[in-house]
Amino acid sequence: MPLVSYIVITRNRCDEVSRCLKSLMEQDYPQREFILVDNGSTDDTVWKVKRLYPAVRVIVLGRNLGVPAGRNRGVETARGDICVFMDDDARFMAGDETQRVVTYFQSNDRTACVAFRIKGGKTGSEDRKTIPRADKRIVEEDCQIAYFCGAGFAMRRSVLCDLGYFWEPLIYGGEELDLSYRLKAADYQIIYAASIRVAHDEVATARPKGQWIFYQARNRCWVAARNLPWHFALSTTLLWWAWTGWVSLKHREVNFFIRGVWGALAGLPFALRERQPLRKPAIMAIRRLSGRLWY
Repeated sequence: MPLVSYIVITRNRCDEVSRCLKSLMEQDYPQREFILVDNGSTDDTVWKVKRLYPAVRVIVLGRNLGVPAGRNRGVETARGDICVFMDDDARFMAGDETQRVVTYFQSNDRTACVAFRIKGGKTGSEDRKTIPRADKRIVEEDCQIAYFCGAGFAMRRSVLCDLGYFWEPLIYGGEELDLSYRLKAADYQIIYAASIRVAHDEVATARPKGQWIFYQARNRCWVAARNLPWHFALSTTLLWWAWTGWVSLKHREVNFFIRGVWGALAGLPFALRERQPLRKPAIMAIRRLSGRLWY
C-alpha cells in the first residue's frame, strides 16, 4: 500500500478546516499522513488544530503566500507517493474514497492526476463551474479530462515534482489550469473519477472584496501566454477580460478589474520568459477532451 499524504491549506477558517480534517481522518485507509499548511492565519486556527488533531503536521508560513505556494510547501514536506489535495471547506462524502484513489494510480502509470466529483455542500447537487469540461456537460462515468478543479484532487507526487510544482506567481486562481496544460504537454492522463465525491461548502471567509476579479483578469492572461499558441492565448485573454469586466460592473468592482488588467500587462514579460506553448498533439488531445483552449 502506497503512503498517501493529505494536504490542506487554510487561513482563518478554524471550523471549516476542522470538518475537513475530520473527514480525512475517517477515511478507511491505513498508510497515510496529514499535512496542514497555515497561510498566515490571524485567529486561533493553528492552536485549535494542534490541540484537536495532534496527528496533523502543521506548517505555519507566518504570512499568506497564496494557494500555489501553500500547496508546494505541503508537497515539499510530504513523504507519500500520492498527494490528496482538499480545500479547507471541502470534505469526502464516503469513507472509502482514498482506497479508490490509490486504485486509479495503480492501474495506469501514465495517470498523473485524479480529479474528484465536486458537489455543493449544502445542496448536494452538481457544482456546474467545477465540471472539468469546457461544454459543462455533466459526466456520470469515469473519463479522461484536460483540466481539473482544485477543490478536491489527487496527484502523483513524483510527476508534480518533475513538472516544477504549482506556479507560485499566480497566488490565487488558474494554478490548476496551468498545471493541466503542462501535464498534457508531457502526455500524462488526468482522470475524472465520477464516483469519488467531495462536498464543497465554498465559504467566502478570508476572501477580500474584489480578489476574484483581480486575479482572474491577471492570471488568465499569464497562464494563456505561458502555455498556449498565440491565437488561443489572445482569444482566451480577450474573452476572460470581457467576462470579468462584465462581472466587475455588475458587482461595482471595476477598479479591481482595471488593476487586474494592468497587472497582467505589467507582468506579461515575466510570463513570456517561461513560455512553452503546447504542441499540436497536446492541442488535439485537449480539443478531444473538451478542454480549455479559446476560453
